[in-house]
Amino acid sequence: MFREARGLQRLDLSHNPGLRRVHPQAFRGLAQLRELDLSYGGLAALSLDALEGLPGLVGLRLGGNPWVCGCAMEPFLKWLRGRIQRCASDSQLAECRAPPEVAGAPLLSLTEESFQACHLTLTLDDYLFIAFVGFVVSIASVATNFLLGITANCCHRWSKASEDEDV
Repeated sequence: MFREARGLQRLDLSHNPGLRRVHPQAFRGLAQLRELDLSYGGLAALSLDALEGLPGLVGLRLGGNPWVCGCAMEPFLKWLRGRIQRCASDSQLAECRAPPEVAGAPLLSLTEESFQACHLTLTLDDYLFIAFVGFVVSIASVATNFLLGITANCCHRWSKASEDEDV
């Protein structure tokens, strides 16, 4: 996108509510970029890939965006925390808009514990329990259908017997 601007040092894309997504290679080739302003746009997330190719970045503005601080944001926030010392940022102003449990929290206040649910894995016991419950539900379904069939058959016979008696 900015191939002809290899020497670009400052890029201001702020106050652009139409900017809802940054392509992972949007800043490719801008190794000289020192300041990037993405504040007050429509960004809900930012791909880490978009920023990894910016070794000279010392200024990054992110405030005023509707950040969704879900599992997909974890790598970006780890990167941001690691660079905050050498990258002047308004990240203290950048707040999560969603999910509700972190709405209003500054991006940098989120810790690894904030993303603990993103790393839950099922154990063998969990899978066995799920399989067992599935098996029990299947058997219960078959038994219910069998009982319904018997009931329907009995009702049909009773109805037929009643008709024969009436004649």
